[in-house]
Amino acid sequence: MCFFEIAYFCIGFFKLRVPEETLESQIISSGVVPADDIPGIVKFVQTCLAMDPADRPSPDDLYWNEWVEPGLEG
Repeated sequence: MCFFEIAYFCIGFFKLRVPEETLESQIISSGVVPADDIPGIVKFVQTCLAMDPADRPSPDDLYWNEWVEPGLEG
């Protein structure tokens, strides 16, 4: 079996599903996040979930992220 046959088999076997809702719409429907925070949290979460680990920020970078930092004041 070649790589592409294996990949097709695995995808068919596990029936990978792509969510129909966007991250933003899921956050909005949760009703937990204030409307003015939604763009920031979407950007933050998308950054954390970058497919390539080399593109993901370090924990220190996340701590000082422009969306997180205001929450640290207080």
